[in-house]
Amino acid sequence: MTPAPVPIRTRTFVPVGVLVNKRHVLRFESRHQPLLSRPAFARRVARNFAAASALVAVSLFGGMLGYHLTEGMASWTPSPTPR
Repeated sequence: MTPAPVPIRTRTFVPVGVLVNKRHVLRFESRHQPLLSRPAFARRVARNFAAASALVAVSLFGGMLGYHLTEGMASWTPSPTPR
């Protein structure tokens, strides 16, 4: 019996500047590193809060736009205006 052929591993293209390791993307210190200072921790919390708020805002706007387009509403106000 002949052994099964071994697949050849090819290199994948990784653009310059793309981080492959997830630890670098999250920017958290490892358990072996010292804790951040209070100002650096506050900046991290503010940055993550801003990113989460932007994600919620974009999702909310996308949902509103999708509802507006799929329901065929002519106006953005859902109730009739008084005369």
